[in-house]
Amino acid sequence: MEKRLEELFNNSSLTVEELKNVFVNHLVPLVHGGDLIGLDRGDVEHFMDDSDKFRLVIGTGAGESRAIDAIEEVLTKLGSVVEEVDHAKYLMYIEYGTDDLMMDELVRIMNCCEEKTGDKMEIVWGAGRNNELGNQLEILLLVGWK
Repeated sequence: MEKRLEELFNNSSLTVEELKNVFVNHLVPLVHGGDLIGLDRGDVEHFMDDSDKFRLVIGTGAGESRAIDAIEEVLTKLGSVVEEVDHAKYLMYIEYGTDDLMMDELVRIMNCCEEKTGDKMEIVWGAGRNNELGNQLEILLLVGWK
């Protein structure tokens, strides 16, 4: 995933409509490949329609602990946003390299998120392959709230 997307999206001078366009026009094309699991333009637009504040972060992990490393980096970057915001919605895109995303990795990611957010978590997620990542895994997490 492009780090540029994170920088562009977190530019506070953009309007909500401009943010939606950035995300739809830059993320949705990234996630359309043969190994895609769930997450399309409709998911992104529906998610963003109900929020007027957003935060986008990207985390990366490699090797045996890649899932935990990536989600912990994401949650660290989010900082206090997770604890301070009630009824936040989360849109997550997991991109994996040559090593498939395993079910136990997905469970670890979701468990880690739930531990951090409690039962407040509403999440839409998708996943796709990017062989350029090798054995790495990247997680893009968009948080939206009012």
